[in-house]
Amino acid sequence: MLEQIKSLRARIRLALIVASLVVFIIFLLQNTDSTPVKLLFFDADIPVAVLVVVVALGGFAVGNFTAFTGGRRRRKQQALKQEAKEARKHAKPAPDEQE
Repeated sequence: MLEQIKSLRARIRLALIVASLVVFIIFLLQNTDSTPVKLLFFDADIPVAVLVVVVALGGFAVGNFTAFTGGRRRRKQQALKQEAKEARKHAKPAPDEQE
């Protein structure tokens, strides 16, 4: 039963991804007009579709970078906690605690 639920979730996720990609491609194909873009010293007439793809890829890259660095920090903190726990487990009790 659990495997059927996982399979259903995978199919739904795949269907949503495909539908999103189709909508995104239709959006790109309908927005081929050029628009002026100014960024610091950069001036250009760029098609809206290209601009959307560049911004989407930039957002994807920033999101992955922050997820990677945050995940690495979390794993490091968990490893430090585990080391402290192991150290406490193997530490000898203080002389006043031995009775």
